[in-house]
Amino acid sequence: MFPPQSMTAFAKKLASELRASGVSLLRFRERTENQFSRALAGAPDGVLLQHSRDTLGWLEKAKQLSGNNCVWLIGHSEGAVLAVYFGAGRVDICGYVLLAPPGRGMYALLRSQFESYGFPPAMLADLTAALDAISRTEGPLSFEDNMRADLFVTGVQRRLLHSTMKIKPADLLATDPRRALVIRGSRDVQISKADVDVLSTLPTVQTHELPGLNHYFMPVTGLSVQDARRSYLDSNRQIDTRVIWLISQFIIGSNQNS
Repeated sequence: MFPPQSMTAFAKKLASELRASGVSLLRFRERTENQFSRALAGAPDGVLLQHSRDTLGWLEKAKQLSGNNCVWLIGHSEGAVLAVYFGAGRVDICGYVLLAPPGRGMYALLRSQFESYGFPPAMLADLTAALDAISRTEGPLSFEDNMRADLFVTGVQRRLLHSTMKIKPADLLATDPRRALVIRGSRDVQISKADVDVLSTLPTVQTHELPGLNHYFMPVTGLSVQDARRSYLDSNRQIDTRVIWLISQFIIGSNQNS
């Protein structure tokens, strides 16, 4: 499961490399905001409900194509949150591969991101208050100032409110008996080390932090945060081979031992 913004180049490269290593991958992504709007018809919890319908449909398709009784869920970033959420309690999930997952949940992640940006105290307080308000409401809020209006556009609010804001992967995995592989790049400026640390304490979770890699597991040249962000834009960079090796060994080894 991949958020729309990470679906194209990254997901295609990942699928191709995993296929070459013996792991078949069925890729699917979240609907775009326009697609959700057409499908929801104003239902307050419609985004999560539509996510659920889409995921269950693809799970059945994957089982049909593979001939297996269970399949592995691979999720990247926000997609990792949804993978754990939809896998909970299902008997047809073998386990999880969580790439750059917000282990503490999206609310904690967004708060820590705001703090890391170096906003003035008053601005940080306004943004935190807006985030708190969004997490409590039943529908999108309107903000008069440009800063909050730009950060919390309606589409973003709908996704946070009805998709991932209140889901905490660490809590879900704590009661899930399936194994999970967690991988993060040390130069990831979106997902912090704290999000992996909270998962590393769980007995069913195997965690790896790979030095020098960004949010899409590609190498970063340079030491600054700006260098890490610029590395996203280089379409010629390849996914580090260690990521492919870890995923394939985890899945193939688990299948052989089951």
